[in-house]
Amino acid sequence: MSQAAIISVILKNPQESQSAFNAIVSEYHSTIQGRMGIPYKKGTIALISLIIVAQIDTINEFVGKVRNIENVVVNANIAEDNIN
Repeated sequence: MSQAAIISVILKNPQESQSAFNAIVSEYHSTIQGRMGIPYKKGTIALISLIIVAQIDTINEFVGKVRNIENVVVNANIAEDNIN
């Protein structure tokens, strides 16, 4: 069963972390239902929201990979109910 999640990401130094982040997003493109990114304060940080629908293990794997990128903060809010 799949679950829906909202993943919030802050890239503290987008010039250095965006490439690694985008590579991970590309790897999980089939599970990502939506993405919104906003650069903030002349490029010093970037704020990104992702909507993911996948099995809980896949969501946790994605979050873990993003969390391992230097200067990146990530949080996940996962719906308790399954999506059919």
